[in-house]
Formats: sequence, structure tokens, C-alpha cells
Amino acid sequence: MRPSFLLLLLVAAQTTLAQSGSATKIPDPAFLNQVYCYKGDSLTALGRVDGRLENKMKALGFGGSQMGYSLEGARSAIRIRKTDTLRFVVKLAGSMMDPSMMLQLYRFEPKKNNRIALISSHSRFGGEEDVKNVVRLDVQAGGMNIFVLIPAEKLAPGEYGFMNKMALNQSGTNVSYTFYDFGIDP
Repeated sequence: MRPSFLLLLLVAAQTTLAQSGSATKIPDPAFLNQVYCYKGDSLTALGRVDGRLENKMKALGFGGSQMGYSLEGARSAIRIRKTDTLRFVVKLAGSMMDPSMMLQLYRFEPKKNNRIALISSHSRFGGEEDVKNVVRLDVQAGGMNIFVLIPAEKLAPGEYGFMNKMALNQSGTNVSYTFYDFGIDP
């Protein structure tokens, strides 16, 4: 009779621990592949915008070239304070998918009425400038097919966007990618 009592006590303790851990459970995102900002115990969907890959030649190629992603608008409507702890959540369709293979975070610079994230810059003589607009991400499992994306370094004020590498939109010769954008305010 004693071993069954100990077993019952062990099961009750494990159930209590599991229930107390559920208070920190990540909310279930409403949509697959949508990136959300995770603050407190709530999720806020990031803006969804199409971005184009652009290649610009300077002086007919004699001045070099630059390639990068371009988003319309100078600013994102979704704003986050610099002091906030930045965590993002995404729910993927398959548990075998690694979110770092699907999502890439870029820093954008406002130019006129667009935001540009350079990914490469070449000089006339073939030299390449080291462009640092890719933000490394740490990934944590947050539940069944739910992942928490944490920037590996503190983000400076500016414009940012997660590119979904799997969401390619094509209309004729126009190709665009889906970005989930946000801005960091001081």
C-alpha cells in the first residue's frame, strides 16, 4: 500500500508543477507563418508588406552595383520601444521546419519613401563591401510547432523586417517576397 501512496504523491506533485509552468505558456498564434511580437502574455501581429529585390548599377556599372530588398513606405506602422525585451513568435505548419531556414531578419534604412536593406555592394573593380543588415536570431521551441525568435544582439532604433524566404509572389516578371515589418523607437 505504501508504494501506491508514493506513486500517487509523485503524480500529484508532477501535475502541480505542470500546471504552474502553464502560466508562462506562449499564446497560440492565430495564423501559420505570421510573425508576432511577444510582449508580456500577448501577441501582436507585425505588419505584412511585399518587398522587392532590386539591383542598382551606378554610372552604367562603372561605379559599381548594389543589391538589396526594398519595402514601400518610410516607416512601419508597428512600433516597439527600444527598452522592450524583444521576442517574436511564429507558428509553422510542420514540426520538421527550422524557422531560421524560413525567416531572416533585416535592418532597413529609410530612403525617400522606401526602406532599403542592402545585401551586397560591389565596386567597379570587383571589391565587395561588407554589408551588415542581417540580424542573427536565436531560436527557442515554445510549444507544438511554435518558435520564439530572439535577436542575438540588442536592436538599435530603426526599421526592421522579417523576410519569409518561402513566400515568393510572382506576377508576370514582377517578383516579390513577404516581409513582416516593425520599427524600433528610442
